[in-house]
Amino acid sequence: MAEDKDAGMSKGKMGGIGSLAAKFGRLLPMRKAEVCTGISIRPESLTAVLLVDRGNEFRVSNLAIIERQEGESLSGLKSAIRSLNKKWKLASTEIHISLSSDQVVYKFLVLPGLSNKQMEQAIHAQLKTDKTWDPKKHYLAFAPVRAIRNQTRVFASYVEQELVKHILSGFSAIGAKVYSVEPEIASFHRALLFSKMLEDRTLALVEVMATGGQLTIFTKEGVMLSRGIGGKRQLATEEEKPEEEADVSGVESFDVDIAVSEIKKTFNYYEYSLTAGEVDVGVFTGEPILLEALSRQVGDALGIETENFVIDIGLDGEVASTFDPLTHGTGLGVALGGVK
Repeated sequence: MAEDKDAGMSKGKMGGIGSLAAKFGRLLPMRKAEVCTGISIRPESLTAVLLVDRGNEFRVSNLAIIERQEGESLSGLKSAIRSLNKKWKLASTEIHISLSSDQVVYKFLVLPGLSNKQMEQAIHAQLKTDKTWDPKKHYLAFAPVRAIRNQTRVFASYVEQELVKHILSGFSAIGAKVYSVEPEIASFHRALLFSKMLEDRTLALVEVMATGGQLTIFTKEGVMLSRGIGGKRQLATEEEKPEEEADVSGVESFDVDIAVSEIKKTFNYYEYSLTAGEVDVGVFTGEPILLEALSRQVGDALGIETENFVIDIGLDGEVASTFDPLTHGTGLGVALGGVK
């Protein structure tokens, strides 16, 4: 998150603001580490990045992706952690974890300038109308992102307590220590900052999948906006498609035209309703069959640049041929939080 030192986390039941370590009990105080493993935990996989601080530079020393089974139980998650431990001994490094948007729900709130305790109270009050929020089952995390007109834009999320407990238990069983847990979107923001892609620019990350997409707007200050895009109506059949249209057989419900319209509306909302300025650059990731058409149409319709996500970082050995900034960016981002 933009200001880690201001971040707080609490159980659903109200209490004093505290760090992740204080609330979970088994996490450790943050400190600068020389060797750190950043692990992105998603429903489909665990992606790990081994980062080493060589004094004058950071280098990625190893990478691993452990596939998970669809609908896998929490005990299956522990099995994936054991498989990852076979790649390299996790107990020899600090462990930092990020959780994906499928496991963490994000809320963007505009609140008056408040203390951390007052901010927590205001968030809890607003969450009472959210039927997915259960104070007995979730932990709440939040951090101020940006001051706008004497208000503070707050990035808030909540995560299932049972999920966090299984993660900590899984790593404890192999003798590894977990130092922090944070939302994936915060880890990716840190990777963007390291890449220098946010230098005096506003960046839109567009993730495209067959069942829908996600648009997230980043600045140096933090995450400004995030919402789903793409619609869910059936694409045209082969007979209905124009001859020049790309073959999208097998892609059932993502509609490029709907996505472009929704991206345009979101950009307008960001620029005019939030008075936050224009989006400067777009980065696209996801299903290759959809990316070219979407990135071209967005660039033409909105007049923004489209770029590849590039991270200039040292890569050891075989890592140089396998490192992909979009695939490994979240794991790198959460690892950077440990070594920086």
